[in-house]
Order: sequence, then structure tokens, then C-alpha cells
Amino acid sequence: MRGELESAIRDRLADLADAVPSWRLRLRELHLDAGLVDDDWIDNHCAPEVASQHRQYLREFWRETLMFGRPSVIVYSDEPCQSTYLNELKRRRFERYGPVQPLLADPRTRHLAELSVGGQYLSRIDERATNEDIELFRARARIVDDRLDVGRRHHARAVDEASAWLPERSAGELEIADSLARFIAHCLNPVEATVSAYRLVSKRETRAVRVRCADCAQLFAVVVVGPRGGGAWSVSLGWRLLSEGQHDSMPEGGGVLHIEELLPFSRYYHANSIRELRFPFVAFGELARILAEPLTAAIFEALPKAKA
Repeated sequence: MRGELESAIRDRLADLADAVPSWRLRLRELHLDAGLVDDDWIDNHCAPEVASQHRQYLREFWRETLMFGRPSVIVYSDEPCQSTYLNELKRRRFERYGPVQPLLADPRTRHLAELSVGGQYLSRIDERATNEDIELFRARARIVDDRLDVGRRHHARAVDEASAWLPERSAGELEIADSLARFIAHCLNPVEATVSAYRLVSKRETRAVRVRCADCAQLFAVVVVGPRGGGAWSVSLGWRLLSEGQHDSMPEGGGVLHIEELLPFSRYYHANSIRELRFPFVAFGELARILAEPLTAAIFEALPKAKA
């Protein structure tokens, strides 16, 4: 997707930053909020002004990510952003601590690379450099586990029904990607969604759910990795915007939405067996439901602007 249409769609996607809190609220209502533990931890354990600053940072970060799709550049580089607020945070970081790359290279200073005080606090805990931080890390992990358990119980019936979509126990990555893509397409009904082959930028073949939108399509790309080590599988979901004529690949950087930066979902990526993939299947089906309608609307609203 290039030129005026991509620019118009990016502008409309940026406007969706105001909708991200409602998407997150929907995850809470569905008991799929294990990925929101970090933000909740900041709200519950930091001073009110720190929590407020983190929320403002998130709003600016979401808008920047939706418009430009470069989350690592936004935070972990000294390059300027579109957002004057984020640029001010970068300026302060540089004045206090110097360039960001040396900060990231040293575990003792890695947390200082974060742009919000709350983010620095969480990052410091993640390093587990002290006994206190180790205990805080474990306490946070217990909350994540509790929320995952609540989610499994809440979706027990759907998890049971997802068994019909699982491949055989001996299935490989591509078969599981195909099964998950078909399950997501089923969840998007009555939206017209089809499953197709898809090749990632890394040249790896996978499967995707394609939703037609006038002269282009939005595509939910499924990524499956595993088993590794102890037999654990990993699944994730990406989003791409394709112009007419693009069938199985997307140029790097073009029309990419980083879902994880808006709706943290990595807690649902992993399973120890193919059977345990049932809950991630259900979680990703709900995630696609939340995103498909507003993203489709954004694309259609952008089309008249691009043709004007």
C-alpha cells in the first residue's frame, strides 16, 4: 500500500488511538486482560502523578505507533517522533543519561531507556537485580497466572468447542497456522473472511485471514513457532494492509499494525502442547473480533480522502 491511500489510512488509524482504552476495556470484560497487568501494576503501586504520566505517555505512544508503525524507533532510539510530547521525553532522557543505546546495553541502566517513570519502574523490576525486585517480579507473575486461570474458566465452553478446530497431535507449524486462521475466520462471521497462504518478510510461509475492504484488504497473519525445547508452542497474530494485487507478502514497513503495542497479548502466545492451544485459539479469535470492525471502518473512511 503506497501513496495517497496509505497516507489517508495511516491518518485514520492514528485517530483510533482514542479507541484503544475501549478495546482494552473489552479485553477486561472478556477476562483476557493478563497482558494489562503491567499497566495495572503502575496504577496500583506508583504515585498518582507517575501513573497519570504513564497514561499520557501511552496515549501518545499509541497514536505514534498507529500512524508510523515503528514502536522500537519511538522508544529505543534518539530519533525524533511526530509527537512533541514524546520528543520532550526523549530530550530529557538524553540530557540526563546520554544516548539510549548504551543504556540498553548495560543491565544496570537498561530501565532508564524507558520514556515513562512507570515504565522505568517496571523495567527495573524485570532486571531482578535485588531481592526486593525479585519478590515484586514474582508477585506480578502470580497476578498474570491468576488472570489466565480466570480467563480459562470464563471461556471453558468455547475452549471445549475449539477442540474441533485443532489439528492432529503430530501436526507441524503450517498445519496449526492453517487451523488457527480458519478458526479466526469462523469467529469473524458474518464478515467475509477467507484463509490464504501468506509469506512473511522473513520468507517463511504461514497462513492468514484476509478481509476484503474495497480496493484493498486487511489481513490477520498467523505466526506459529514450535515446538521448542520442552515441547512448547508459540502463536501470535499480526496485521497487514494489502493493496489490490498483493497476494502473499507485504513490503517491510508498509501498512503494518503492531497489535501487541496496543493490546498486550503475549501472555496468550504459549502452550505446552497442541491440546493446550485451545485457549490461545479462543483468545486470538476474540482479539480479531475486537479489531476487525474499527479497522475496516478506518479503511473505508480513508478511501474518499485518498480519491479527493
